[in-house]
Order: sequence, then structure tokens, then C-alpha cells
Amino acid sequence: MTRMLLILLAAILVLSACSSRDDRLALGIIRPSLNHLPVQVALRQSFLSADDVDIRPLATGWETGEALAAGRLDMAVMPFTYAWRSAAAGMDVRIVSFLERESNGLLARPGLDSLPALDGARVGVLRASTLELLAAMAATDLGLRLEPVPLRSPGEMLVALRSGEVDAVSYYVPPILVEGREPLLWYGSLYPMHPCCDIAAHTVALDEKRAQVERVLDAIEQAVDWMSEHPAETAAIAAEVYGLEPQMAAEALRHVHYRTGLDAAGMTFERRAVEMLLAQDEIERIDGFEIYHAPGR
Repeated sequence: MTRMLLILLAAILVLSACSSRDDRLALGIIRPSLNHLPVQVALRQSFLSADDVDIRPLATGWETGEALAAGRLDMAVMPFTYAWRSAAAGMDVRIVSFLERESNGLLARPGLDSLPALDGARVGVLRASTLELLAAMAATDLGLRLEPVPLRSPGEMLVALRSGEVDAVSYYVPPILVEGREPLLWYGSLYPMHPCCDIAAHTVALDEKRAQVERVLDAIEQAVDWMSEHPAETAAIAAEVYGLEPQMAAEALRHVHYRTGLDAAGMTFERRAVEMLLAQDEIERIDGFEIYHAPGR
């Protein structure tokens, strides 16, 4: 009898654990990107508990966007272009906060040492990504003619730059620092505090897991505040999470900023970028639709 009770108790505990796991918020992150550093800080500083969130690393923005749109994730930290593409295709995806800002630049091959020298240059980009749109926006505002060369991955972009297949790449940190020379342009100098990666959510999660969504957003906001007050500790966490040398991590964080919320300037910037996607027939126009959603705020 005692043995049967113990077995029954063990089964109840297992079922309880499974239920608790299912109730956690499934949060997608892009494994190699600095965009989710505040999530890592939130966990390490106990602003966020592993009981609250199930972190699911993915390889690319495309993969993350597709998983969120399909409902396999409740929330995700990803480039804003993928959230807009999903919403334009009728998927139940909303942007709930901006997060990572000013993390990209235009890196040229050796010998091209000024922006005017880039006029007519071939520039490697990831198709329909923030990297492509930032290069196009900068070219327009600086009066440069740039020929975009769509490439499939950040690794392929770097190979193309080193081989001379392209004259420059629209790239991001920390990889942009590996080449050991300054970009010709940090996009943040043209567009201060512009969003690069946002926090997006599936509408089912916004309806059915609202408390968890708000808890995660609050934890990330606390982490961002903590990071601004503890730069050395933040760089140490970044070095650990991303496998960087401490000096490289600190240098990368000089060119990445984090701020939550949905400020008007960020919305204007993203809508301008989306107009370029529309002009390229990359997405369909969204009429009478509001992609931004601030739960409980």
C-alpha cells in the first residue's frame, strides 16, 4: 500500500512539473545576437525566474519569426522586419516593445576609406532585413548609389567582403569588430537610438498569458536599467554568454544600446523602413492595422 502511494505521489509530482513547464512563457532568442543580452541579465540578476520563461534559442531571424507566427513561441526578441512581415501576411504577431538599438554599421573593404568612395559600390545585405533597410535608408539620406547584393547569412557576408565579391557589408556587432577596423558609418550616427530588434508577441499569448508577458517585460526593463548602472558587470556577462574576449565584449557594448517601450521616434523610424519593404514588394500594405501593442502599459 505504501509503495502504491509513493508511486501515485511521484506521478502527481511529475504531472505538476509538466503543467508548470507548459505554463511558462516560450521566449525565442537568436543565439548569436547581442539583442537578447537583457534577457540573460534578467535571469542572472533574478529579475526573471526560469520558472517564468522557457528560453528557446534559434539560429536566425527568419527561423525565429516563423516560429512566432506559427504560435510555437509566445514571444521573441528579433529584428523588427520579421514582425512586420508576419503581420502583413495576416499572422497574429504584435510588437510589444523596442529593445536593441544602434547595433549596426557599414563596413568597407580595405582601400575604401570614405563614404564618397562607396558611391556605386556593391554592398552585401541580408534580404529584407534591418541590415538591408538601414543601408538603403543611409544611401538615400547621404546621396549615395549603393548596389545591394543579397546574401544568405552573416558568415557568407564576411566571406564575400574578404574575397572582394562585395565592396562593403551592412553588418552588426560584435562580428563587425572582428575585422579590426572601424566601419565607414555607424547607422546610429544618422539615426540616434533607432530600434534594430524588438520584442514581439503572438496574440494568443497576449490574451491567455498576459500576466506572464507583463512579468517578462518588467524583468527585461529592470535588466536594462541595471545594465546602464553596471557596465563592467554587463560586459562580463556578455563575454560569458557569447564566448567573447572581455575587451571585445566591452567594445561591442559601446555600439549597442538598449531601451524598452514604444516611443514615437522608434515607430516613425520603423514605418519608414517598412515603406521601403512595400516599395520592393517584400510585404503587402497593411491598411487600418496597428502592429504596436503595449500590454498593461
